[in-house]
Amino acid sequence: MNVSRTLVLTWGEEPHRIVSWQRAVCMVIKDKVDVLRVYDGVVPISPILRALPAVVKLRREVPRGRRAIRFGRMSVYLRDSFRCQYQNCPSAHPLSPEELTYDHVIPKDLWQGDKAQMTNWENIVTACWHCNQRKRNRTPAQAGMKLLRKPFRPTSLPPMPFFVPKNAPAVWFEWLQANDVIGAAVA
Repeated sequence: MNVSRTLVLTWGEEPHRIVSWQRAVCMVIKDKVDVLRVYDGVVPISPILRALPAVVKLRREVPRGRRAIRFGRMSVYLRDSFRCQYQNCPSAHPLSPEELTYDHVIPKDLWQGDKAQMTNWENIVTACWHCNQRKRNRTPAQAGMKLLRKPFRPTSLPPMPFFVPKNAPAVWFEWLQANDVIGAAVA
């Protein structure tokens, strides 16, 4: 049984994120969550908690608005809708984070100028493993590949989708099935 992770639900009982059991215990102790389900057969961990939390619910609403958009792997995946950005890709549908990489349009070896500036919004795209291996350390033109669109700095990003781990504990299913979440793996 995989009891190393805890499903965190929003105030409205929608899947929000997955945290380590240690983080979940801290959230319980700080009175930030209510424990909805616990793992069976787990040794008591404190006088407060008689069992390890499997599903917890936040006591406050999660703010919807985003602050400044920070560059990072997940932000690039969100900008590119979890899709490979190369035309004629065998994976035309959205992919899970494990199935994606981010690719330097102008490869590191060919970058002219400050190497610290090569990993940015305008030079990174989401690519599936297959297309990234095919392109290697060449430009798309050198590799005979075309981008669906030129990479850009976004002014906003869509909300983060919730990805269901392949080995999700059965105790989570009540909330995962009720909320029709994406059945893919999470890192």
